[in-house]
Amino acid sequence: MKNIIALFGKAGIGKTTCLHKLGDILTNNGYTPTRLDDQKTKSDFVSIYKKDSFIVAIGSQGDNDGCADNNITTLKNNGLFDKINCYVCATRTKGGSCNVIKRINVDIIWIGKSYCKFIKRNELQEEIINHAQAEMIYNIIASIKSSKFS
Repeated sequence: MKNIIALFGKAGIGKTTCLHKLGDILTNNGYTPTRLDDQKTKSDFVSIYKKDSFIVAIGSQGDNDGCADNNITTLKNNGLFDKINCYVCATRTKGGSCNVIKRINVDIIWIGKSYCKFIKRNELQEEIINHAQAEMIYNIIASIKSSKFS
């Protein structure tokens, strides 16, 4: 594993939704997706996206150290950990899941999850925020890819 992008924030602000959107963006840009986890939940996931020899992994479970460890273990058990060029994951703002990520001795880009507080929920604005942040993360991945493979 060479780079980590950690999307951090408190529970329920859309980190997993944003990472699903990132997966869609990667797929729409020519990356081939493969889901690696046991697919017990519909929301949280561990997947890889491959384009040419560049591999992006996404792990959406980041509620605690056990969840973050599960993501890493899934990648290691599939023989991919050392081959991943960029790992994008969800974490909380501090504590367990952050500590798991910090123990991996690579460059980490910490990105705070953008969200809005609404008196009345506004799904359209949530969609816009999640898509914009997923696009931003995709652009960071693209810059990593171009700097490593140009």
